[in-house]
Amino acid sequence: MHEHVDGCSHIFIGCGVFFKAEISPTDLMQAAKEAWIRTRFAAPWVAQRTSSASSELAEPNSWMNTYETSSVPKKGFERAVSWAESTLFWRDEVRSLEEWEEVLKNAYWRPSDGRFGMEWHFARGVSENEYFIMYAVPHYLTSAARTKPISHLTLRLEIRGGQTPTRDLPWGSEVSNLPPATVVAIEHKKENVDLTMPQPPTHKEFLRPLIETPQWERLPDRQADIKLSRQETLALHAICKGKKVTITALINSLCILADVQTAFHAAPDNASLERVLEDFKAAERSMLPESITLSRGPVGFGNLVMQVQPTVHNMDHIRNIVQVEEYDEVSSKLGNAAFWGGLVAQSGLSMKENKSCTPEKFVENEHLLDAIMPVFHKDLFFTPGLGSTSIGKLSSLNLFNEFRPSIAASNPLSPFVMSSLALGLRITGPDTMHVMVMMWEYDGELVVHLLASPRWHGEKVWKFYVDMIKNSLESVLQGPTKL
Repeated sequence: MHEHVDGCSHIFIGCGVFFKAEISPTDLMQAAKEAWIRTRFAAPWVAQRTSSASSELAEPNSWMNTYETSSVPKKGFERAVSWAESTLFWRDEVRSLEEWEEVLKNAYWRPSDGRFGMEWHFARGVSENEYFIMYAVPHYLTSAARTKPISHLTLRLEIRGGQTPTRDLPWGSEVSNLPPATVVAIEHKKENVDLTMPQPPTHKEFLRPLIETPQWERLPDRQADIKLSRQETLALHAICKGKKVTITALINSLCILADVQTAFHAAPDNASLERVLEDFKAAERSMLPESITLSRGPVGFGNLVMQVQPTVHNMDHIRNIVQVEEYDEVSSKLGNAAFWGGLVAQSGLSMKENKSCTPEKFVENEHLLDAIMPVFHKDLFFTPGLGSTSIGKLSSLNLFNEFRPSIAASNPLSPFVMSSLALGLRITGPDTMHVMVMMWEYDGELVVHLLASPRWHGEKVWKFYVDMIKNSLESVLQGPTKL
């Protein structure tokens, strides 16, 4: 798939760290090189090289992962050093972390390019004693959520002391930590299904009409961060706990409502408004594909580990929330039963059902994916709408805890404080239509990261959509109101 989608979903992870004592770039990169090599030993999939499957027996759109090492430890170490030198970079440019996200996401690579699985980039930050530590990785090897443990591991290794030198590690033995080849452990009855054409939906789905932006090619990604303070995040947790829903279900629901209201706002003329209203009245459901990451081990997994399953939302709930009085008077009532007991509750139940996957269902889905790949076309992937992925509460995942400002700032054993954390996917591209919603909580503060292509999301429409979500969150925190 990733061969054909112009780097869509190429992963960026970046963090801003403040060292308590001055450290030169030279010393920092020397420590990073040692940590990077040690990371390869613990999680060798980061050094996998992906290329086209050259065998005549290989199916179309199939790829091969290779890993180079040696049963002779000295030679294995030499290859690890060579790999580190080709994937570890010091960047002289001075940019903000947001600007670096744009740069590294757009420097994507395809499976056929023969590149390694991950790159590690360093640059000076915008403040004194601040550095940016950044990771770039293609989505065909892992997911954003499962890249987090790798970035956590590399930072921990960088500050540890008294370890076995990397040259003395038993190189060659690390291959036991490579992801296994796919095996069939559960019998599955294959059926002859025509996968050449997508089947039309049996239920009418509401989709916001998109309008192409003129001369969009040189425009950056549409992206926006909605950040809650520690106090606001705690309040939101309390509200969701009282309603017996998750924050992810709430955020997804608010994004759906904002998308519906934006459809009315963005319509360029009365005829378009009429069509939006007709679709709004006739639609039976709204769908939001959500990324479901399969957690396989403490340091990620260098293989396809993510499935996307849609959460399905009854449009009756949405119509009871979104009030259309006049074309230019569209509002949402977030205090009524259709919101908490309908849309948000249904979102949570749908997410729960998607994640309760049995081994039999998993195998069935894997066979379906294998069948689709030889006939995959990007038109099957690029559709309007929304996508969502929730990394979760990082402290609950035991990630970056020792680097959090609330802990590291007063800990004399911590050499640096990780003041900021950023995560992004490449959404710019000629065909990318959907809005991507990402969310995580770091050091008690919730971040909702929104991404879209400038081709299909004009500046004014994008601002309206982002503002609707911000206002909805403020409304939830303040109590029932009409937006």
